[in-house]
Amino acid sequence: ELSSMGIEAPEEKKALFTVRDLDGEDAWTVPKGKLAGPETKWVAPFPGAVLPAVFSSPTEGHVRIHRVVTHPGKAEEDTLLVLPAFESRESMMVLLATLTESPAAALAIPMSVLETRGMKEFAAYPGRVGGARQACGAQARARHLPFSLPMPVVFFDERILPSGGDGPTDAILRVRFTETRVHGMNLVVTIRPTAGEAGAKAIGVGAHYDGCGEGFPSADDNASGVAAVLETVRALHARRDLLVRPVRVFFFDAEEWGLRGSAVLAKEEAEGLRAFVNLDTIGAADQSEVYVIGTSHYPHLAGRTSFCLLAEGLAVGKDIDRYAFPHGSDHWSFHREGLPAIDLWSGQYRRMNTTDDTLDKLDFEKIAAISRATTRV
Repeated sequence: ELSSMGIEAPEEKKALFTVRDLDGEDAWTVPKGKLAGPETKWVAPFPGAVLPAVFSSPTEGHVRIHRVVTHPGKAEEDTLLVLPAFESRESMMVLLATLTESPAAALAIPMSVLETRGMKEFAAYPGRVGGARQACGAQARARHLPFSLPMPVVFFDERILPSGGDGPTDAILRVRFTETRVHGMNLVVTIRPTAGEAGAKAIGVGAHYDGCGEGFPSADDNASGVAAVLETVRALHARRDLLVRPVRVFFFDAEEWGLRGSAVLAKEEAEGLRAFVNLDTIGAADQSEVYVIGTSHYPHLAGRTSFCLLAEGLAVGKDIDRYAFPHGSDHWSFHREGLPAIDLWSGQYRRMNTTDDTLDKLDFEKIAAISRATTRV
């Protein structure tokens, strides 16, 4: 497609990242499915009754638990410190941060907290849940803490605790991980002005080209965004004489794996950019409004973009940054590097990443109009 426009072949930039999975069945139960010795008969009622947090430290071999202590109790080297059921991920982070020097052998969090909004991703493993991309995307958001915990941290089913709660026991806990290297490839195209300042900071525009794999049409998420960016490239390349600065065009891999492709590219590219506009899921025929995600963070860039959308006869939706800006799409990677970045979205959440995301549900004129608006930005 690009060669037919007379544009040089895109640069290929590798996006390599690792995915953490559980190493063996006993990583989340224990040997032979038991979490305790014969004295207490502390037996896991079903596989998965004990599940390491994605940020957990592994054990060297295994750790022995001789006492269960409910926080805030006196934790010693052989204790399992049972934490409360958190109401939010923020409250969990606050408490974990106070335990970085705890002598406890391991920390345990009730499994019930995983039903709290935003908490399931702390236990997202490809080997345990149905889609590797969804699990890895969640893991990318939750794996790294801003502090270090030296002991393993597990979610556990409360039913496996010895009756009476706190007290002596003789349990074995083993946490092991395996790392898988995933190879992705980002594509980058540069449109250079025939006049203007070639060395000026560029404007970035992009879309992710990966989907959820075989069986998923991915028409709106994100063939619609890729199509709009290609048309933007065509228009800008044809009128390079009007450009005052270069345009860097990005086609991201591994967005569905947790923005892994753009996370790698943003670190390399952000310093040379003035701003970035992302297009992700913009073609739903039953969605009349176009949302400019990033309005509350970058009002100048968002305002200019909204003006261009309105000039094309498109309706601009309300500010939904509270729900959609963090981690929502590849704009987040550039935002994290300190670059003004927004995302255009006009889709239907209920169809994204499903087999129902098909071409017949797209509004091609809307996609074309969004492309024209992006060109004007």
